[in-house]
Amino acid sequence: MLTLDDSNERATLIKSEERTRIEVRRLGGLDTVLRKVYRTPSRLRWRSFLLPSRASREFHALKAAFDAGLPCVEPISFLETRRFACVASSEVVSSYVPGRSLKSVLAAGLPSRPRRKTCVQLGELLRRLHESGILWMSAMPRNIVLCESGLEAMVACDFPYGLSFRKSIVDRKRALVDLYSMGFSKSRLEDFSESDRRAFLLAYCRGDRASCRSLWTALTARTKRRQTIATTIMHSGAGVLIPAASKLASIFTRRRVASTCEPTVNTR
Repeated sequence: MLTLDDSNERATLIKSEERTRIEVRRLGGLDTVLRKVYRTPSRLRWRSFLLPSRASREFHALKAAFDAGLPCVEPISFLETRRFACVASSEVVSSYVPGRSLKSVLAAGLPSRPRRKTCVQLGELLRRLHESGILWMSAMPRNIVLCESGLEAMVACDFPYGLSFRKSIVDRKRALVDLYSMGFSKSRLEDFSESDRRAFLLAYCRGDRASCRSLWTALTARTKRRQTIATTIMHSGAGVLIPAASKLASIFTRRRVASTCEPTVNTR
């Protein structure tokens, strides 16, 4: 069981906001880990009644991806605190991967050939996630880490809204949520050119140009409002999609779930 003691372990703060705190810690005898603390304002706690916490959702989505051998950080543990069945706070600990975000690498500028290769890898990564039944729900270049070893090591991280299904979602409409947020939203126009998006989508379709054209039509016609509605529906339905072990057993108590592996990362 991994325990983080705030008084004894030194932390490097990455982000501190009203609802989120992210820090990097080096623990005695273990590798460096990333700790995320999610706080729920008291006025909004009713929305989490009987639903899994953000940390629980992120832990189980990451675990499903990691167990499937996908390139992502390893989830180590999560903890949630509830009051009257509502989430007051939660935290998740995962392995830490040093590197640069894909968004920063794209912004700095890449030659055309490495840029196209990166877009192809991105499409292949998202395809593998969907084939494993994982809906990322926060698929964005900033949530992809390019390891210090180079562009070959592309690692997915940050799954606070992730959902895990029992079978592939490649041919399901819910897959459009990730595809749109990764390459077709208004803000993604600043990150990817049209040729970048076509390379990304063709890689996702495994070279099937008919499927690529069909998805291209659907994604370019998709509006921000439709995307918002789809994500809201998925968020509200999360309570019946997350494994039961993360829900009712600890509604009124504090609970921690830990993996049995030492912190590591899949890069295959």
